[in-house]
Amino acid sequence: MKLGRSILAITALMIATPVLSNMTNSPLIKAAAKQNWDEVKRLVCPPELIFALNSPDTYGMTVLMYAAARADLDTVRWLVDHGAKVDGTKSRLDWTVLMYAIYVGKTTGSYEIARYLIQEAPDLMEHTTKVLYPEQVMQQLSEGKKISDALANSQVPTTSLDAFAKQHGAPASLVKLIQSR
Repeated sequence: MKLGRSILAITALMIATPVLSNMTNSPLIKAAAKQNWDEVKRLVCPPELIFALNSPDTYGMTVLMYAAARADLDTVRWLVDHGAKVDGTKSRLDWTVLMYAIYVGKTTGSYEIARYLIQEAPDLMEHTTKVLYPEQVMQQLSEGKKISDALANSQVPTTSLDAFAKQHGAPASLVKLIQSR
């Protein structure tokens, strides 16, 4: 639970800090960060904005990552149906959209978003990541380090997605689904 609060604290820090979130984020990213899904849908509908749907913010997070991290399956489905890429794009925490879905599953007890993403993009299984521990990031931030330095200094060895899922308490059925892809 401590890890859950830490990742939420980091995400909240990245989203809620007005100076940071207003520097380079598009209206689409801002709407996603605020969980304003009606605004996200309004902004995505015009064809000329589809490119923005897959553009990451200053933290490397896409609109789809925010939706997955907020456990909003309906919005995740809607975004995918409207062109959101379910690929190996990684945030500055070095997490993919699937990893956010797995992590939020631990918090909510539902892994529907992770299962949906695996069905939509089975090639996600090929990716590995350097998992960051939020406690380390928070500690370094409290010591006055810049967020980019804290993120760079908080990496651990590379891990596979099935190991990540196990580490974050995913049920055996989800781990088996990951391993079968």
